[in-house]
Amino acid sequence: QGKSENDDKLNNSYQILKEFPFTSRSKFSGLEILYMGKVYRVVLGGFDILTQAVKTEFHKDLVKLDESESAKGNRNLLFIVKEMEVEKGLENKAGASAISTSEQRNMVSDRQVDTWLKSGDYLPLQSFMLKDTLREGAREIMISFIDQNVKPVIISGDNPSTLVALLKQLNIDALDKPITGGELAAMNETNQTEAILGHDVFARVTPEQKLEIIKVYQKYYGRVAMVGDGVNDALAIKQANLGISLKSGANVTQNVADVVLLNDNLSALADVVQQGREILFNTLRSAQLLLIKNVYALILIIGTLVLAVNFPFGPRGLFLLAFTNTSIPVLALLIEKQTIKRNVQFMPDLLNFVLTGGIILGIMSLGLTMWANTVDMTRGQIEAFILSFLILTGVVTYMFVSNKTYKLSGVVRGIKKAIVPICMLIFYSIVLLIPPFRGFFELEVFPKQYLLIIIGCSILFALVFSFSLSITTKSSKLRRLFNKAFPAN
Repeated sequence: QGKSENDDKLNNSYQILKEFPFTSRSKFSGLEILYMGKVYRVVLGGFDILTQAVKTEFHKDLVKLDESESAKGNRNLLFIVKEMEVEKGLENKAGASAISTSEQRNMVSDRQVDTWLKSGDYLPLQSFMLKDTLREGAREIMISFIDQNVKPVIISGDNPSTLVALLKQLNIDALDKPITGGELAAMNETNQTEAILGHDVFARVTPEQKLEIIKVYQKYYGRVAMVGDGVNDALAIKQANLGISLKSGANVTQNVADVVLLNDNLSALADVVQQGREILFNTLRSAQLLLIKNVYALILIIGTLVLAVNFPFGPRGLFLLAFTNTSIPVLALLIEKQTIKRNVQFMPDLLNFVLTGGIILGIMSLGLTMWANTVDMTRGQIEAFILSFLILTGVVTYMFVSNKTYKLSGVVRGIKKAIVPICMLIFYSIVLLIPPFRGFFELEVFPKQYLLIIIGCSILFALVFSFSLSITTKSSKLRRLFNKAFPAN
């Protein structure tokens, strides 16, 4: 409908003298305006931040209003104003020029935040309550992370009362320890670290404090993921081991993030964590079966060289060992769907299993090889003898890995998972008993009485291996050694 004469008169009657831009540190923005020969400073910002700058007679009502609205989960903004002294030369400028451009304004640094609010003589003009709602499925997402032993932490620049009210809607007991950025800033480094580790909800924090919180969690937890969408989250997202941004977020946040959620669907992250753990766990189990053979083979090779004993295997025998002990069992593990909720300590678990089992098997295999060379057995019989022992003990290691336990009782309960190793035993028995197959692999049938020795040694291996793993798994000193050699970060 066009501007009226009064609108034009109003627009030409004031001038912006100074501008205080909004920052995460100050939590407010402000202007100094020359209007009708008078200078006014107007400020808009967080309710709890600006209340301290208002005249004391308004404090009680403002605090009460802030608390009541924050309890509803609202974000509260306050608009305040005060009249400033007019500097010389400004009296006659009112109405002389239109609104100045941003280049002409005197931009005030956020380091002067205290000078803008310390007077305590502002008058409240207006309050604004912004309704904030939780994302759909927020509770389910949090519960999913907690069930997977992922510690959820809320880091926000919002008012603590508003944040707590919103979190109450989640009804999650794990998120019940709030602390503010101001409280953290008042602590020394040691107390600050303890406070960060002892709390899971952080309110009114600056971007720099978000960065420090991430660093503390990385130091004590190893891996940290950070999800955010604002410019204030960029530093923390870049520091995190896995930075995640929303597609609707700021460009700078997307640029530094490792992952950008194109549909802003946070529920996808829970599935990613679960699938990632399953992949890592299956990789661990496969590596355990693959590498334990390398350890005992290395011991057997070095031992036979040092003791001047014939190495018991030929190329075809090694192929048969690899096929029955690693290739098919590893394939069976990968096909089998596994779910796991605990954190996988990949290198400690791998080295513990491989070194413990490999050393025991290497020593026992070397001992049996030396004994076999002292009795009346041909080279083909010795190879079949040692091969039978290693394939039978391969059944034991497969059962430990497949049942995700190092206890013999757990292996017995999970006997139904022995189908694959039993099939490998049947396959090896066919190879050993049928002459054409036996001839192809250059094996010979060894005396039947030695079969009891193989079975007895395999049972002994199962007992020693289970007992050794129960000790090494609980050894915090050994785990620290593994973690130091192969840090999680």
